[in-house]
Amino acid sequence: MDRPAVLIVDDMEVNRDILSFYFRKEYTVLEAADGEEAIDTIKKYTDRIALVFLDFYMPGKSGLDVLSFMQTDNYNIPVIMVTGEPDNELEKQAFALGAADIIYKPFDPDVVYGFASKYIQ
Repeated sequence: MDRPAVLIVDDMEVNRDILSFYFRKEYTVLEAADGEEAIDTIKKYTDRIALVFLDFYMPGKSGLDVLSFMQTDNYNIPVIMVTGEPDNELEKQAFALGAADIIYKPFDPDVVYGFASKYIQ
């Protein structure tokens, strides 16, 4: 893994596939299907992950649980929260836990690429 990595965390495979398609040419793409797998991946590839796309709603550990873990353990990786519908309360919680931004489904390629250029150094 010589290239920076983008971690895509979503319990819906189709969403992981879409985001993976956007990034696989320029970045190493890592995927996790739930919060627990995301935490394991973050621990394993901390030095390689440049950006995380993290779904709010997943079985088991939620996106907010993953953000809380990252904040508690001082992981300084930008996280873009992913959701299908705006929810002001959840968004406030996410920002309080260190989320960098929020993206809404369905994904707009220009917005996705914009986040990559904004947050990946």
